[in-house]
Amino acid sequence: MSLQDLLLLIHVDPSVVPCYRTALSALSSNWEIRPIFAGAFSSAYVQLASSLRSPGGHLLEPLLSYCGASPCESYRRIVAVSFSAGYALVREILSGPDARQLAGWIALDSGHAALTTERMPLDVHMDPFVRLARRALAGEALLWFGHSDVKTPQQGPGAFASTTQFGLELLRLLKAEPTEQPTRFVSPLLVVKGHDLRQDDRAEHIAALREWGPAFTTSALAALDGVAPLEVARGTAQIEGGDGPIL
Repeated sequence: MSLQDLLLLIHVDPSVVPCYRTALSALSSNWEIRPIFAGAFSSAYVQLASSLRSPGGHLLEPLLSYCGASPCESYRRIVAVSFSAGYALVREILSGPDARQLAGWIALDSGHAALTTERMPLDVHMDPFVRLARRALAGEALLWFGHSDVKTPQQGPGAFASTTQFGLELLRLLKAEPTEQPTRFVSPLLVVKGHDLRQDDRAEHIAALREWGPAFTTSALAALDGVAPLEVARGTAQIEGGDGPIL
């Protein structure tokens, strides 16, 4: 009997899960879906990680127990999908000894960092994701980053990088030249894609979870399965699995 795959939907209410289950039914792989919701802000996910982390620093195994999943060894692959503040829990996993047990990260307008005095995303907040991106470039993991055009405060004590800034900084740190806008296709397993569906910022942000998120997630997992062509999201350009520069 083949092992099942596990999809962790982080910062997602269970009521949204059926939308993702329906979208993923198009895949040949069999994904168990487990939602995790700890609170409104990223700090809630840092606190959750602190409360679950073992004395040896391991987080993934206790997290699976927390959300009702089976032990890590029961799954072929474990992929995290984060919406909004959920990126903080992914960062906690990627910063510890379990990082390589995560087969991938799919971001749905989810990825922020504190800003330096030069208004650049702070390296220490970017580093865990850069390491995952390098694994994606090597064909060892998945990183699909979908962002909106919602702006964030850029000055003062509450300043932080927007998801657009986060995605661009990720590419800059990888020394990867973006291809066509709004899709920056680096390799089949590393994609940064911008979305602009709504005028209202809140509606634009929610669209990441409820509108383009299911298709984006399905396409990312299809890329992980090596399926081509891949639809990046909702009627946009097609990406052929073997095409595109590996930078």
